[in-house]
Amino acid sequence: MEFKKYGLLFSSVKVEDAPFIYELRTNEKLGLHLSATSLKIEDQEKWIRGYEEREKLAQEFYFLCHNGLDKFGLNRVYDLKSDSFEIGSWIFKPHLDEAIPILGDLAVRDFGFSILTSKNKYCTFNVKKKNLKVLRYHKMFKPETVNEDEENWYFKLSEENFNSQKNKLLKILGHGNSK
Repeated sequence: MEFKKYGLLFSSVKVEDAPFIYELRTNEKLGLHLSATSLKIEDQEKWIRGYEEREKLAQEFYFLCHNGLDKFGLNRVYDLKSDSFEIGSWIFKPHLDEAIPILGDLAVRDFGFSILTSKNKYCTFNVKKKNLKVLRYHKMFKPETVNEDEENWYFKLSEENFNSQKNKLLKILGHGNSK
């Protein structure tokens, strides 16, 4: 699967992307708030092969964000339900223009709300409590807190709140209401 949004390209992750994914996920700073990752690139390749099967069944979508030449980062849509989807695996290379990861997140949520199906009314996600910068970003959308545990906050974001805040962010980032 592939789509373009906000001047960025989003392509389904392939096995040949494993070294890039591995590099991001094993980066000490970037991987600090992610689930544990195997230290074997072969395990990443195996996981991607399984993901490719889940994508064929429209159970999960794992996107590589790029511009055709350079790879920027990753976003994932999973745990698809009748009225919701979950986002995660949001990780981008360091030292990028900070707009790129934000646009990547907005585009993948747009995918979940609009492209994937018009039935999705909620986006769910969790954020590690220690990941204050990301927590602050997500709270701008005014999500509902649905749970918490020792390490995480769990949120549910309505399509209405997402679109309201998305348009404000796009304007700040110089994208107006661009498609």
